[in-house]
Amino acid sequence: MITNWETKIAKLAAGSLKADIRTVSGTPSWLLIFFDKLAEVSNAADRRLVRFFPNLELLVHGGVDFTPYRKTFEELLEGSHAETREVYAASEGFIAVADRGEGDGMRLIAENGLFYEFVPVEELDAPRPTRHWLKDAQPGVNYAVVVSTCAGLWAYVLGDTVRFVDLVPPRILITGRTAYMLSTFGEHLIAEEIEQSVASAAEAIGENVVDYSVGPLMPERPGDLGQHLYILEFSSAAPASARIDAFARLKVDIRILRRSTNERMIGRQRS
Repeated sequence: MITNWETKIAKLAAGSLKADIRTVSGTPSWLLIFFDKLAEVSNAADRRLVRFFPNLELLVHGGVDFTPYRKTFEELLEGSHAETREVYAASEGFIAVADRGEGDGMRLIAENGLFYEFVPVEELDAPRPTRHWLKDAQPGVNYAVVVSTCAGLWAYVLGDTVRFVDLVPPRILITGRTAYMLSTFGEHLIAEEIEQSVASAAEAIGENVVDYSVGPLMPERPGDLGQHLYILEFSSAAPASARIDAFARLKVDIRILRRSTNERMIGRQRS
């Protein structure tokens, strides 16, 4: 019931240190803020979770792609026997839960009062988009998730995009949000591509990304090319300029591999 976030997290951190915590759940970026507060209120130099919750068994995460955060959480969980599990929960219903290892997709829950339809992302704004059911959905395609529920929703667009990695039983990976796409200059980048690029580039320079944001920079003069501006928070001090330059180059190279021949030059010029 506490509405002030700073007050809430301070009380939760102090209170949890006195309890036998076995499970922690939340969005990765919020969890990292909470874990920082744990270390702060306990004056601990060792920030590993085993220091605060020695009996921790499960860390549940969801809401965003875990890829950029995985290395940081692996370090926080060092020495702990806790496992990580991804879930896909929404106000409209509980959609999927991980039943295998990281990257193997989450099993779609198909018997809980939800009827799913899957619309190819590029058709979402079409007057009559193709509406696939589980029977005819295809692996490797980015779909927008549409649900009808026994609570009264009819063909409601959740706003998430997914890709099937298996159909029997159905398993999905969350690839982003229908509104979270960079295509100001025709680059057609979905959240999954950006997140994997950020994570791979950070790993290549030996850094961990705590959080980041990205948006387009429009040309200021005729003839200028548009660009993308990345604002990054690293887990340690800001890397040297040379490493930041290497980070940017690696990110571009990774993304170029995902583009068609015609788009590669656009990606190289505009990044």
